[in-house]
Amino acid sequence: MYGVKFRFGLLSAAAVGLLSALALGAGVTLAAEDLMTGVAPVALEVNWALADNGGVVVTDSNFSGYSAAPLNDGELNDQDENGRWAQVAWASAENPEDEHWIEIQLPGKKKIGGVTIFWARDRGKWWSSSNFVIQYWDGEKWVNIAKYMNDQETFNVYSTAFTFVPVETEKVRILQSPNGGPVARPGLMWVAEVQVWGAK
Repeated sequence: MYGVKFRFGLLSAAAVGLLSALALGAGVTLAAEDLMTGVAPVALEVNWALADNGGVVVTDSNFSGYSAAPLNDGELNDQDENGRWAQVAWASAENPEDEHWIEIQLPGKKKIGGVTIFWARDRGKWWSSSNFVIQYWDGEKWVNIAKYMNDQETFNVYSTAFTFVPVETEKVRILQSPNGGPVARPGLMWVAEVQVWGAK
């Protein structure tokens, strides 16, 4: 489909991705069954990344004038961004040799089963990254739960959502590979909002 490849955490042939509504300006939704039991992921009832729910965001760097504050303020990427880019989105420093990342510290250990990324918009186009992984902290190290790789072209995608085998964790990270940003600016990571979904 349009040259897009998706790979999932706990990588196995059983981890088959479901891609729906892939279109310009539409969201991309990816799902994986529980690889151990075949049970659907935990009910996605609460966005634990949201600042109002106790989520805290840390980033590797900030583009000049930007901060991490917009990443969990509840404002998505569907409002007019002109003249207020840094108020509605975060951007990393722009360096093609560096990894860039967004870490969401949850309000204690939570069972989570989904992550949604809303990409930053500039002049009517969304700047989605082309190569990144979703990770959770297992208490000692970062563990991959899902991977997105688009080798050819980054689509004008409003959001990218993953569901996965539920895990209990205190923090989640989106890690972009060097040169894994939008095709036109691969050294940059540009995101409006991150949601981390779990049970109450």
